[in-house]
Amino acid sequence: MLWERVAHVLAPHVAVDLGTVNTLIYVRNQGIVLAEPTAIAVDRTDGSVVAVGRDALSMLGREPREIVVHRPVRSGVVADYELTEKLLRCLLERALGYRLRPWVFPRLVMGTPSVSTSIERRALLEAARRAGGFHTILIEDGIAAALGAGALAHNGQASLIVDIGGGTTDISLVTASGLIAAYSLNVAGIAMDRAIGDYVLKRYGMMVSEQMAEAIKITIGAALPRTPARHMVVAGKNAHTGAPCEITLTSDEVFSILNGLVETILQGVRFMLERMSPETAADLCATGITLTGGGSLLTDLDVRFQQEFGIPVFRAEHPLESVALGLGSLLEEPLWLEHFRSEEEEVEWMTEMEPFPGAALAQWGGR
Repeated sequence: MLWERVAHVLAPHVAVDLGTVNTLIYVRNQGIVLAEPTAIAVDRTDGSVVAVGRDALSMLGREPREIVVHRPVRSGVVADYELTEKLLRCLLERALGYRLRPWVFPRLVMGTPSVSTSIERRALLEAARRAGGFHTILIEDGIAAALGAGALAHNGQASLIVDIGGGTTDISLVTASGLIAAYSLNVAGIAMDRAIGDYVLKRYGMMVSEQMAEAIKITIGAALPRTPARHMVVAGKNAHTGAPCEITLTSDEVFSILNGLVETILQGVRFMLERMSPETAADLCATGITLTGGGSLLTDLDVRFQQEFGIPVFRAEHPLESVALGLGSLLEEPLWLEHFRSEEEEVEWMTEMEPFPGAALAQWGGR
């Protein structure tokens, strides 16, 4: 018992879901111990860390002139190496409850987008090492999401996972043997928020914050028209006079804003379905499509998927936590961890621009 406590302090086993919008940390034998926005506030003069997570995000748009708030992860990959290192170290120390000293050797399991390049994976590994990780194993997000959502069939059948995160929508075809194919779209929660903000600016001449745009999406946004229509009072800044102002938005307006983005995600799923084998297609008649990620919480999105594809559609019980729970489950099963660990060498990916009308940059990968 004493040795276990010493080992927990000197060599903790930690799983990290480093997302574009949120970061979740799972500690072995404890579960998810931290969920914070992937944001960091630093001093402009010396680069020192002022705040991380919710404390940093609360400053966004309200920063004192000597402080700047950053989101160092974009589209699921490291965009700012140094800031990611600083953020990760702070969050690890907060999750573990103590400073990471030279004699502490954390073992990390981290998620990586299934279509990330070897350069992006090496950047993540190096940021983890500089943040204090003694040894880091990468697991593809599609596998982790399937494990966390309980969607990985152990009879060898394939499952289709649609993980709608903040920066990307990752569509993964997985089995207990590993990843079959993956497809990624730069259309997800942040794109929806920006579309709402752009509409309000063009239609009403009012500027709204990121947080307000997200609140609109959550409150009255939907993947299908809502009956009866709902209304929401929205506060912002008049783009012409700079004065505070309010408008009233309807759910019909928000549906029209989001409908094109939802259709793009559906087109991405169709792209995957068109390229799968007959055997895999037959599997999906039983295993269906599993929706995970914060974007999957959009009202009626599961109903829209069901109407479009006519196969079972499931929303993960804890969609925001699916990847972290999947990574954490591998901490408890070392054999599975070794089985699913991601290769660090270059994977052959086919990158496509505009694979279908209205789509953003997309990537396709298969094994």
